[in-house]
Amino acid sequence: MEGRRFSTFCTGFEEVDGHVEYIFHVIHGASSCAWKVQRRYSELLAVHQQLEGIFPDLPPFPPKGLPGLSLLLGQDLAVERAALLHQYLDTALRDDAVARHPELQQLLGVQRPSSVEAVRVARWLPGAEDAAGTHTVELDIPVQAF
Repeated sequence: MEGRRFSTFCTGFEEVDGHVEYIFHVIHGASSCAWKVQRRYSELLAVHQQLEGIFPDLPPFPPKGLPGLSLLLGQDLAVERAALLHQYLDTALRDDAVARHPELQQLLGVQRPSSVEAVRVARWLPGAEDAAGTHTVELDIPVQAF
């Protein structure tokens, strides 16, 4: 993950109102902030179709399968597809331009962090004054949890 803008891990899937939603754990590389998003295969495919016209080296998207195949294979299809979706996103996100694309960031649930509302000096570090008269301090910056 080092040097990467985002990493994703498909941690499973859930049946919601008669369709499968895949659960992704997303990690922002610079801040290590993490969150989860759930997406349908069709949502992921739609973003892939938008991106493939812009990024010709995008990895191939996992196949949809035959109509009715999910009824026959049930969870086996969802398990296989979850692994393929994980591999797809892992490969696609290695390209920084792809990772920066607004459609992909929206799909991953990326949101601008809220602004800092307060900063408090938690501790003055002893003996840390330099020749210019500045001090080293430890700050306490409260942030709102996800």
